[in-house]
Amino acid sequence: MFNITNQNTNSAIIAKRKRALLRKFTLLQQMNTGRSGNISITGSDACTNGVFTRLPIGDFEDPEYLDMLEGMIDHENGHYKHTDFKVGIEYAHNKFISVLSNVFEDIRIEKLVGDEYPGARQNLEKLVRVIIKKGYFPFITEEHSLAVKIQMFFLYYGRYHFLHQYTIKSHSDKASELLMKSLPNVFSKLLDVAKRSGSQLGSQDGYDLALEVVEILRQEQQDQNDNQSGDSSDDNQSGDSSDDNQSGDSSDDNQTGDSSDDNQTGDSSDDNQT
Repeated sequence: MFNITNQNTNSAIIAKRKRALLRKFTLLQQMNTGRSGNISITGSDACTNGVFTRLPIGDFEDPEYLDMLEGMIDHENGHYKHTDFKVGIEYAHNKFISVLSNVFEDIRIEKLVGDEYPGARQNLEKLVRVIIKKGYFPFITEEHSLAVKIQMFFLYYGRYHFLHQYTIKSHSDKASELLMKSLPNVFSKLLDVAKRSGSQLGSQDGYDLALEVVEILRQEQQDQNDNQSGDSSDDNQSGDSSDDNQSGDSSDDNQTGDSSDDNQTGDSSDDNQT
């Protein structure tokens, strides 16, 4: 995910810079959360489980990488302090729910961190700028799966409207436009969930919102199936056409059809699991 440390830099200098950052981040964690765990700089992503915190390795001479680390430690400290890691374990097998609930939780904890430490708000804004520049926050297009469109809609909406990360405005506008086009019948319901996601009080709220989204999608799929069944029944009600279409191509087309595939899972079946 990130460029590996510049090979031209002396390994002793690299190790010294890494130790200095680890000391700094450990102190920040102690100051901001009231406790400190084990922090490492290794691998390709940032995460925490409330005990261990990992930040990605990169080029210690790259100012953008260093900006990312500053924002990432503030973000992970937000989880470290405010996330209840026991919540939602029963949904760990469902990637769509896990990702979506984490989106809501990210917005919640970054808002708390920004309110507690205004400097962290600036660090998180810098982090978003670099992430957008490097392409880790994609600009949503028609080619993205429905699951990604839904997840990114909530992520970008929350970051723009609640965290006031204005760099992401165009991403948020485009994600809203494409999701409205993909799910016109239920977009207003999804937008209502997005508006309420800025008022979460705890980690459970993120899972509740994710489950509400899943139920909206499930009901929409059921309505689509009911409409399809009604149309098929009207077409094949009586006469010779009934005999012709009882088990032929028309039955196959109307039984599931492209509409069912598009709205149920489509390309995002692995992500959705709804």
